[in-house]
Amino acid sequence: MNHLHRDVAVHQAFLQLCDDLLDELGNIDAFIVDNEVTDEGTAVVAEVEAILEELFDCPYGQGDSLKRVVVAVQSQVNNARWDRRHVDFLRDVFRFLRVRYLVDESSVKACYDYMRARGLDSFRGTIGEPQVVKRYRIQEVVEDDKPLSTTP
Repeated sequence: MNHLHRDVAVHQAFLQLCDDLLDELGNIDAFIVDNEVTDEGTAVVAEVEAILEELFDCPYGQGDSLKRVVVAVQSQVNNARWDRRHVDFLRDVFRFLRVRYLVDESSVKACYDYMRARGLDSFRGTIGEPQVVKRYRIQEVVEDDKPLSTTP
């Protein structure tokens, strides 16, 4: 198989995975009650998560851009109690990717834009969430390096 045929085959596999995700998301609407996915919808959730794993392994896109998109998506949906925001976020991302020929850094940025637009936490599932670990006190030192007295 020459390089061009391989590229076409990889692109077709990518498109099929996007279509499979969108099809599964079409099945989840029946399981949304009071804005949350019910326990009966977990089969659809599991299928979406499995397709995301396949998409992660797909060699399509510029560099690791597709992998980065998938990791960003997984940070929002894996081990989460899905609600309408998660479903709409997934639809936004995969409708967007489905019509793009090039998956690159702008695709990763768009994924995070969709995340924020749907009110999801872009730090969820990461170790980069800011938090205070230690507190410090600044103390003035006089010229001869003896600390000033803190008592009156």
